[in-house]
Amino acid sequence: MSHVRLAKSETRLESFPYITMKIAYRGKGTRDMRVRIKDFSTPNQKDIDLDATFDAPEVDAIVNRCVSQVTESLKSPTGHFTDDDRGHMTQIFFSLRNTHLAIRKLLEQEDKSPISVSAMPLVRIQLETLFAISLIVEQPDTFPLYLKDGWKRLYVRHLWFREESKGLPRITHGLSHVEPSLEGMRILAGVSDEEKLTIDVEELGVVPPLGFRPKPIRWFPTPGDVLDRINEPARKRMLARLLPEYDFLCSFVHVSPHSKVFPAIFDRRQPFGAMFTTGQRYEMFQKEIAGPALWLDLLSIVQSCCEFVPIYPADMDLVATLTDAWKTVHDLSLIGRKVWELRAKKLLGALD
Repeated sequence: MSHVRLAKSETRLESFPYITMKIAYRGKGTRDMRVRIKDFSTPNQKDIDLDATFDAPEVDAIVNRCVSQVTESLKSPTGHFTDDDRGHMTQIFFSLRNTHLAIRKLLEQEDKSPISVSAMPLVRIQLETLFAISLIVEQPDTFPLYLKDGWKRLYVRHLWFREESKGLPRITHGLSHVEPSLEGMRILAGVSDEEKLTIDVEELGVVPPLGFRPKPIRWFPTPGDVLDRINEPARKRMLARLLPEYDFLCSFVHVSPHSKVFPAIFDRRQPFGAMFTTGQRYEMFQKEIAGPALWLDLLSIVQSCCEFVPIYPADMDLVATLTDAWKTVHDLSLIGRKVWELRAKKLLGALD
């Protein structure tokens, strides 16, 4: 089992060997086995080094190097994205780094506090970002939809507050000060006047001018729908393998036993916590929380950066930084080794 120091005390992280089946639902009563184990799983040929050790701050260093390098690459023009797109993409990577720091902070509580389980929904954000970036890199025309969808959600929420607060001068006055910023964000997101008016028509029943043709903004696809839209075979197989991990992380967001039981187990004052010994709680934390959180977080960031290698094929600094990062992910985690085989190896070449 790999050894990692999350805080001051030594903590062991074990790469998790489980495979979960994703069951999605489409329509009423229709069950769609979107990713089946028999269709996508392949056996590992080599185990990880169970005696390897490293400190968790090394993960921070890997994340910082990867994010710094890919954002440096994004300063260079490319036919793939506009200048504004590259600016937005840079912010996505900064957000990945910030979320990583939040995850690390929560994991430092280890099995001694139930709040450590709160890291899992944040890891879900990291993995979902990898799905989004994979689609955007393969199909750049989806990036405007990503930006517009984000603005639409903000705007619709604003409309709810505005409509519900018409009789509250204090609230309406405050909302009026927000609207110029919201309008500036609309311009940055590339939302047209027609698209904004379409929202007003749909949500508020505004009567449009004669001859108006609606221009609705669709939702940006979620990971399962991203997988359906991906065409590149290696990228598709990678995301298919990661979809069950996303499903596992979703269980900590929705009302499920995972999200309720684990915090109770790690709280020694609760009846569930009293049922387990200190050693049992520690092992459970490693296998169910710390291991999946650390490796899926790191993998999501490193592989998101890797998806830009085909866009900047001559950037040897980017390739070198990511190859070095993958040595850790590949050598110390089974899920990392699998993603390397399915996708990253094709982008970076074989590791020594």
